[in-house]
Amino acid sequence: MFENWKKIFYALQEDHAVKEIYQNSKVMMMKAYDMLDYSIGRLRLRKTSKENFDIYKEDKELNELEVGIRRKLFIYQTSERPNKNHSAVIIMSLISHDIERIGDYSKNIFQLSERYDEVQKFGEFNEELKKIENLILVEFRKLNSYFNEFDNEVHKSIGEGLTMANQLIGHCLKKLQEEPEESGLNQKTNISLVLYLRFMKRASSHLRNIASSYYNPIDRIGFKLQDDK
Repeated sequence: MFENWKKIFYALQEDHAVKEIYQNSKVMMMKAYDMLDYSIGRLRLRKTSKENFDIYKEDKELNELEVGIRRKLFIYQTSERPNKNHSAVIIMSLISHDIERIGDYSKNIFQLSERYDEVQKFGEFNEELKKIENLILVEFRKLNSYFNEFDNEVHKSIGEGLTMANQLIGHCLKKLQEEPEESGLNQKTNISLVLYLRFMKRASSHLRNIASSYYNPIDRIGFKLQDDK
């Protein structure tokens, strides 16, 4: 467990190029969190603590950071420097892609919020949505914390909140599919709720991919978290 992550942090001490890629990925993680937090607030509360936040500007900067990371990774891999840390750069490449996708789904949620002038509580689904949102945002903050400061005491609870969130999302989607008339929502709101749940599920899945980078060998990143027995 943590073998991949240990290799990255070891590489940071030895290789300036890998450290630069890592630093840019840290910025991406923080931007993606702000985008998701902001978009949820816009849809569900119609207000947010982030004044003058421009999600399109943030999305553009996120994309530019990913392109920059790819460029640095290519230069690093094709350079003639000795003792290159291939594992570290592959992992950082995968992580940066997942972060960029979270930004895309955050933007989708924001665009969904633009269809309404009022708070969207989504009727009887409101309480379950609150749980889903909290689970995902708490897990995102946890991943950011571990990404910024390596902690040998990180335990297997990482990712569990995302599993719970996905189970709740699945329950809501199943109910909407099997009993759409029972939701008490009009057709437009029903469709918006389904879209919101799917955007949140996809964002959660990309966060889970990042979480798996802390635990799994490279060939299992993005799959079920596993111990290194």
